[in-house]
Amino acid sequence: MKRLLAFILTLAAVLSTVSLEETAAGLEEKVLRLHVLAASDSEDDQRLKLLARDAVMEYLSPLLADCGSREEAAAMAEEHLPQLARLAADAAGQCATACLVRENFPTREYGAFALPAGEYTALRIELNEGAGQNWWCVVFPPLCLAEAEEEDDALALFDEGEVRLISGSGKIIKFRIIEWFAAIKKAVI
Repeated sequence: MKRLLAFILTLAAVLSTVSLEETAAGLEEKVLRLHVLAASDSEDDQRLKLLARDAVMEYLSPLLADCGSREEAAAMAEEHLPQLARLAADAAGQCATACLVRENFPTREYGAFALPAGEYTALRIELNEGAGQNWWCVVFPPLCLAEAEEEDDALALFDEGEVRLISGSGKIIKFRIIEWFAAIKKAVI
C-alpha cells in the first residue's frame, strides 16, 4: 500500500512538473528580452551601461507599443538595430553593437513577476567588448518598461496558466523544480 501511494504521489509530481515545464517553455516564445552588457565592471562603465539601457528603452518603447507578438517585436527591433547601437553608443560614449540572438537566461525575478530559466530571443546590446556585468529584462511585452501603464495590459498576452506561473506565489520554487526536472531528463536521455 505504501509503495502504491508513493508511486501515485511520484506520478502526480512528474505530471505536474511536465505541465509546468510546458507552460514555461511557452513563455520563451512569447517574450523579447533586453540584454545590455557593460564594457567592464568598473563603477563608471556600470553607470554608462544604465544610460545606454535607458536610451534604448526610450527609443524602443513606442516602436513596440503596437506589436502583438514576440515575432513582430523582434522584427521591429531588427529593423532598428543600427539606430539602437548608435543610441547606446551615444548615451555611453563608447562603441556599441546591437543584435538579436537566442541565448540562455537564468531564472530571474523582476519584482512582481519572474521568468524561468530558458533560451529566449533577446535584443543584445554590448558596450565595447561587453566584458562587464549585464542588465536584462523584458521589453516585449513591456514588463520592465517604466512606460508600461498597467501590468495587467502587459500580461494580457499570456494565458491564465502562464500568468499564474510568472506572477503567483512560489514562482521561484516552481522554476527550480522545472530546472531540476529538466536536468534529470537530460541526464537520463
